[in-house]
Amino acid sequence: AEASPTDADVQLPPFDQRPGTTDQSAFAEGSSAAFWRAFDPYSEAADALPTAAELTGADARYWLYHLGRFGFFSGQALLGVAASQLAQGLGSGGDTASDEGGQPNFLGRILSDPSAELRGRLQEASAAFRQDLAFVRDGYFKEPYDMSPRHRQWSPSYVADRS
Repeated sequence: AEASPTDADVQLPPFDQRPGTTDQSAFAEGSSAAFWRAFDPYSEAADALPTAAELTGADARYWLYHLGRFGFFSGQALLGVAASQLAQGLGSGGDTASDEGGQPNFLGRILSDPSAELRGRLQEASAAFRQDLAFVRDGYFKEPYDMSPRHRQWSPSYVADRS
């Protein structure tokens, strides 16, 4: 079997010639495309974190639901990546730097500057939540169906039955 190429073997076209950046010449993009193209979650200028008014106002339920899910799934991802990198390190004599083979060194970034990495992830998620909420308000789509307290995922008997 032929080995798959590594990142070093693959020559990407210049950024301005990649499909995601050339689409605007062939398609009418929505306003969010320009926002996401320019968005840098690590920039202090991004300032996408939820405000106190958002967390306590009319949309508090939406924000708390989404931030809760973000926290839960981010925690699961962090633990999964940590376990994977620990297992790789144990199998390779302790070397857990996983930049080789195209895998990001996620834990390295978290450990080197945890506040910047966590703030970046939270800013990115918050910007997406804010954009989605605006679309919900404008009637483009409904709130997530499982946000309702009447959804079965909130029922202790349903959760106990599935556990």
